[in-house]
Amino acid sequence: MLCDNCGKEIADNLKFCTGCGARVGTAAVGTVTGQPGILGKLVDGLSKRVATVGVDSKAFVGKTTINNIITKLENEKKQFAETLGMRVYELQMAGSEISKGDVENFVNEISKRIHLITFQQEQLKLLEAVTDDGRSGNTHLPICKCGHMNEQGSRFCLKCGSGL
Repeated sequence: MLCDNCGKEIADNLKFCTGCGARVGTAAVGTVTGQPGILGKLVDGLSKRVATVGVDSKAFVGKTTINNIITKLENEKKQFAETLGMRVYELQMAGSEISKGDVENFVNEISKRIHLITFQQEQLKLLEAVTDDGRSGNTHLPICKCGHMNEQGSRFCLKCGSGL
């Protein structure tokens, strides 16, 4: 019998898959969609292939997630800088004094974004170093299907709790 979740060959008497730990279903058709017949089999087959993500795919998801976070942080940093510039300009044009506290708040927010961007760039370099050269000899960086990059040696995702 094949596991409905990962497709691994397992003994007929098992209730849980030895490969992924998923509960073994009794229905062989339409287990993911609940649809009977060939359509259910087709959709299930596609779902299984998508759910069974290789290390390269996980690395790609991890890289994409990190790049999206970096882009978001860079946009936030830019927005804070532009808002600060506009506020200083408006106060100068009105002949008002610039509050040191306002400037410090904006500068602190910009500095936080710079720090977070640097951290994410370091995470991206680590991920690229592990995946770009044939996994650096068998080094495995545990990246969950949710895209979270977990600590070395983790068996479960620290973000969503899924098994790795």
